[in-house]
Amino acid sequence: MLIVSTTYDPICPMASAKVARQAFEDSRLIEIKGYGHCSLAQPSLCMARHLRAYLEHGTMPDYHTVCDGDRPYFHPHETKMSPRHVAGETDDDKIRAAQLAMSEVARWRRRR
Repeated sequence: MLIVSTTYDPICPMASAKVARQAFEDSRLIEIKGYGHCSLAQPSLCMARHLRAYLEHGTMPDYHTVCDGDRPYFHPHETKMSPRHVAGETDDDKIRAAQLAMSEVARWRRRR
């Protein structure tokens, strides 16, 4: 089993991710250095590469792999950062565009 979590997840803290890793034999943990609930909160190409290797080839990362986030948790929403402007020809460009799109889906909307 591959477990993915952010360092400072307010719902599922890193301590719980480590307990899960110990509870499931041969499981591995990818920690994204950042904030927010779930791996979608903090886009990370490093994490995406490990996840892709796991899903496509069954390749497991190290016991506890730490990846940096690709941008700050709180960032200005800029048109130039939109997925359609990031998408390119390489697989990394496409992964980056998909991660940006998924991280923006959960933006909080103000209720009136």
